[in-house]
Amino acid sequence: MRYDGYMYTLIRNALVVPMTRENYYLERADIGINDTHIDFVGKAPENVHADRVLDATGMIAMPSLVNAHTHVAMELERNYKDDLPTLEAWLGEIFPIEAKLTEGDILWADRLGMVELIQSGCTLFNDMYYQVHCGARAAKEAGLRAVIGFTGVGDVPDLKRTLDREGPLVWREVERSDGRIKVLVDLVGNKAEIRIADNGYGIPEEAKPYMFAPPVADADSIGLHEVKQIVEAFGGSVRADDNKPHGTVFFITLP
Repeated sequence: MRYDGYMYTLIRNALVVPMTRENYYLERADIGINDTHIDFVGKAPENVHADRVLDATGMIAMPSLVNAHTHVAMELERNYKDDLPTLEAWLGEIFPIEAKLTEGDILWADRLGMVELIQSGCTLFNDMYYQVHCGARAAKEAGLRAVIGFTGVGDVPDLKRTLDREGPLVWREVERSDGRIKVLVDLVGNKAEIRIADNGYGIPEEAKPYMFAPPVADADSIGLHEVKQIVEAFGGSVRADDNKPHGTVFFITLP
């Protein structure tokens, strides 16, 4: 039976872990899916007639996973020179290869990466690479949700040229994605404001004076110094709003 003209799928006997609260799960539960929307979770109504029935005995049904940091198109460089002693040595091998990649190379690598994301249970990913419109296009084709970031190499003029070249291509794919690919930017007055938030414990008071300072030579950098330099070079500003114990929000404002 079809509901509203769409395919109806019934999944039976799953161990459902909704992740809405700790230690809560449903054993031998049913899930009704009307086209792409979940109709119910629990015991199937007696009058449900599905186009397709899947037996999920011995399987877990849970919310999809999120890959929060990936470079999907680097499928092509997987395992290449990964035995080098330092990151700098590895990048010295990778950058010349990446410089030779064509738009077609990156698009097909992105498509392959979408398959792996789906197979691993990811439906949303945060990606940064070259030719970013290729990642947006591949995500749209695969039906995945994506947060897409630009990659810039060089000085400020180089970064501006990258944005001018790739920006319109990315927006074209965003507009075609039916809302699955989003750029979350608000217009505040005549400036764009980007908000980046976490749900950690906030910034320690003793660390705040040094938050945007250059890292010392033997310490790991979290990149805030570099971010501030780049944003200010474009005429923008960066600030943080600490909301202990509910995390920190960084505001990036650009003209």
